[in-house]
Amino acid sequence: TYTYNVLANAYLRINFLKDFSWDITGSTKLTRQDSKAHEMLVPTYLYHTGEFSRNWWNRTVNSITDTWDKSIHNTVYSTLRYNKIIVGTHTVNLLLGYNQESYDYEDLSGYRPNFSSNSLDALSAGSTEGQTNSGTISDWSLQSLFGRVNYDYKGKYLFEASFRYDGSSRFHPDYRWGFFPSLSGGWRLSEESFWQVDPNVVSLGDNYAFSDTESQGAYIGAFTNNKITWETTTISNLGFDLSIFNGLFSASLDLFRKQTNDIIRSLQVPSSL
Repeated sequence: TYTYNVLANAYLRINFLKDFSWDITGSTKLTRQDSKAHEMLVPTYLYHTGEFSRNWWNRTVNSITDTWDKSIHNTVYSTLRYNKIIVGTHTVNLLLGYNQESYDYEDLSGYRPNFSSNSLDALSAGSTEGQTNSGTISDWSLQSLFGRVNYDYKGKYLFEASFRYDGSSRFHPDYRWGFFPSLSGGWRLSEESFWQVDPNVVSLGDNYAFSDTESQGAYIGAFTNNKITWETTTISNLGFDLSIFNGLFSASLDLFRKQTNDIIRSLQVPSSL
């Protein structure tokens, strides 16, 4: 058996217009495996008489099985960023990104028996009677567009909005794409002028999200359903965090709600119909 692995990566960063940066990463992984199983007729003989006893492992025919498989996985990931501090009080961070993945796999196997000599190791030298062959091809791809906006005013008012727009070849074309937004906000009372109890810190919801999240991929164990699409989970979370006396005492309160729709699971197939 011979296995070959080739991995290539490339990365590029470009800074321009003072506050912008563009990053792009690409990678390719190529894997190939070749294997040959040569089952020979190896005779064994009786020790005292020298007469033929049987072939090793009781084999009746010699045979060769040739198998090869290959796969290639390509990935491209790119982001455009904007970071700006305005008048020393407003901080804005913008992110826009694109991601693409593709995977291709192929294998092929051939079998022939009854070679005229154990020294022959080419598959074509075997008998066509009883020969078999098999092969498979599979592939999938994923494309994603995503973005995020962060805003911070004097460390007091915090806001974040993000989204993902994903498409997967694993789904039917009519249900292939899904949109997943997210929104969160926070208010740090300890930064307000009316809150002068130092060094006590009170914060309200720095990173509590109202969002849709994704579960990538699908697997169909038996019956095909062309209406399978992205599984979505809606999460609502409101939180309150309190910390006083330099962290000597702290408390948290969370109100949390989670609802999942279009759950992807293996279909239960009855043992008899």
